[in-house]
Amino acid sequence: SWPELDAAKRQHAGMRARAFESSRRLSAFLTTAVLAGDAHGPAEERARLAAVTPDDVRRACSALVREGHATASIGRRAS
Repeated sequence: SWPELDAAKRQHAGMRARAFESSRRLSAFLTTAVLAGDAHGPAEERARLAAVTPDDVRRACSALVREGHATASIGRRAS
């Protein structure tokens, strides 16, 4: 696996663990998931993240390429 993918997984897992320490944040996460039609708990999210492979990343990136150019960003959406 890619060192960058492993680092991203660790960073995201740590961020989510901190977010789920608060009942308010956990309820917001679950509410958003239900409204989006993707209701799952923190354990399933951790499992989904752990299952991401370099090939998954390649497929997602190739879907973003348009006419040979792509821009990708990881993190919070700009306001």
